[in-house]
Amino acid sequence: FYKNKDGSFNFDSASVKNLLTNEEITTWYEEGETWNGKFGDISASIEECRADICGFWLMDFKEVYETFGFTDADRVTNFWVSVMAQLRKGILGLPLFSPESNKWGQAHTQGAFVYAMYLYKNQKTGFLRFDLNEDNTNFTIHLDRDLLYTEGRELTKSILQMIQTYKSVADVEGARHFYSQYSAVDEEFITLRNIVLAKRQPRRIVGSHNLFLGDETVVFKTYETNHIGVIRSFQAR
Repeated sequence: FYKNKDGSFNFDSASVKNLLTNEEITTWYEEGETWNGKFGDISASIEECRADICGFWLMDFKEVYETFGFTDADRVTNFWVSVMAQLRKGILGLPLFSPESNKWGQAHTQGAFVYAMYLYKNQKTGFLRFDLNEDNTNFTIHLDRDLLYTEGRELTKSILQMIQTYKSVADVEGARHFYSQYSAVDEEFITLRNIVLAKRQPRRIVGSHNLFLGDETVVFKTYETNHIGVIRSFQAR
């Protein structure tokens, strides 16, 4: 939604309503303003969040899932797998949040956490839980498959509408309030953050295996997953 240089709008300001308030549009982009420039430091993360949620919503359209060989019977499971992966990303990414500065250090992970918190804090059926074990040394993410597809999918639609509206009408104040609310890491999730940190593994070393042509056969050569294996893999190539 833009206000042109001559004062006119690129939308009908008398009839078009804000999707969230059902009232007149009161914010917009002025001539020369952009999404990144207007929303500043939250623009990258909120856009990552919006992009992922768009995928979760669109993946349930028949034209989309049939393109990838799925059928109606796969819809609930596909949605569960995709959302669970996103929740896991947000929780395992908690070390990228700094309690000292109260800031996130990575846009994509922050977006995943915001989505997780929106589902968690607005659910009514309890389809999402984060359960600690008795001595607070481990936790489990519980995600009810069927309830996620009913209530969780509606919440996914809701957060997507909110983020898209904030972006479309250039509502910086509304977006900042929303995003800071669900980016906040309270004591419950500081506990999970500490568990993730305690269980952190060394960064994986990803090597490439090789194929060699033998006597009328193809030989698949593997290498150990360490620095020597990476060197030998490159050397053989």
